[in-house]
Amino acid sequence: MTNHEITPIDEIFDDEAAELYDMMYFNGDSFTTQTNELIVKHLEQAGAKNILDMSCGTGSQCIELSLAGYNVEATDLSNSMLKRAKEKAKLHNVDIKFKQADMKSVTTDECQGIISIFNSIGYLNKEDFATTLRNASNNLEPNGVFIFDTFHDKALAFIPAVEFVDCDIMIDKKHVKRFTKIFFNKTEGNCIITRRIEITEESGDLREINECVQFSVYEEQEMIDLVKENGFSSVEIVRQSMLELRSIKNSMNLVIAKK
Repeated sequence: MTNHEITPIDEIFDDEAAELYDMMYFNGDSFTTQTNELIVKHLEQAGAKNILDMSCGTGSQCIELSLAGYNVEATDLSNSMLKRAKEKAKLHNVDIKFKQADMKSVTTDECQGIISIFNSIGYLNKEDFATTLRNASNNLEPNGVFIFDTFHDKALAFIPAVEFVDCDIMIDKKHVKRFTKIFFNKTEGNCIITRRIEITEESGDLREINECVQFSVYEEQEMIDLVKENGFSSVEIVRQSMLELRSIKNSMNLVIAKK
């Protein structure tokens, strides 16, 4: 991979990535419980009961919301991640309607709450983000709420652009070690993250996976303006999302947008 050549999404979230995802990011936990408790708090304030998770990944939010009594529909662009989410939902005996869909165009009925967690919004360019905001608003009933998170631009500014190890674990007799480097470009409003993942099999054979991902990053007022221009009446931003992350803690803003 050449320098800063962006890796296609379907390569980042393939079958192997879905298998390793929870271990690599959340220490093997099935749920992001701290973040989910915060989500529930804001869903309760909005009186929401029917929820759409429009980027469910491996189900780290939607399954726990279902266990908490919400009616949940969950979608994702990656069929590999959906497959893993379905396996976890079956294990926890919850009834969730899963389907493959794009957050820019997904539709649902009688929805009072929509969520998109762990910077899924960041994968979108700013035009596609505006489209997604309008789509979320169109899917929500009056006074509904859209809860999502993005990188906190001021926190990223303090992360040096040097490679560091943010994952070093054993999974099913495989040794997985991930080297990460973060480049934040405030002027262009983006963050480029390169990852070099070494997987050593039980036999001693070594494989290396290289990824490069670009995320859109927003200043606080820029985010507020975008949300209000695309279907929402009020915006609250709190700096408490994804505290479960192995690394770069306190780097995510949770945005609560009310229709």
